[in-house]
Amino acid sequence: MARRTLRIPVEEIPEGGLAFDVDRTIPAFADLLDEATERPPAEGSATVRLEVWPDRVDVSGHLEARLALTCVRCTEPFVHGLARDLWHVLLRSVPEVDGDERELTEDDLDRSVLVGDSIDLGPVLRDELQLSV
Repeated sequence: MARRTLRIPVEEIPEGGLAFDVDRTIPAFADLLDEATERPPAEGSATVRLEVWPDRVDVSGHLEARLALTCVRCTEPFVHGLARDLWHVLLRSVPEVDGDERELTEDDLDRSVLVGDSIDLGPVLRDELQLSV
């Protein structure tokens, strides 16, 4: 399914889930790629699958990109190729905690709270690009 935006209304996700491809034809994704590289334009694409559950929305997929970067040791330019699977959970409500503070666990790193009635994949894809570098 072709999309023109990284924002998907939850109501558009069918019961069996929604899968689609993301590439530079989506302006917001092209911007993310170009922000991650030192010499735009960067190449990249992703496949994304969204699944709705009563308490969350699961985001899974695969991201590939080629970013033109500069080595911080020798200052030589190089191309960083990346291929990584992605997994993120968007919770429909903030989990309750006892007390004011709670220690984060590794499971908390791939979770955030769904705000509003639509999913913005921009932050999820940006985080994956930044973590790869």
